Amino acid sequence: MTNTEAPKGTSLAPYTVRDLAQVERQLNERPRRVLGDRTPAEAMRRWSRELAYR
Repeated sequence: MTNTEAPKGTSLAPYTVRDLAQVERQLNERPRRVLGDRTPAEAMRRWSRELAYR
């Protein structure tokens, strides 16, 4: 989770697994400048394809 959803030190106990999975999905679908404006999921797929062909 990011600090906007749950500030550092906040207990995650009130959140359900579904809540946490939704936040995870949102974070993985957010493009990142450091990844060349790809999402983490896209970068991971590309990385795994490159590894498979080595």
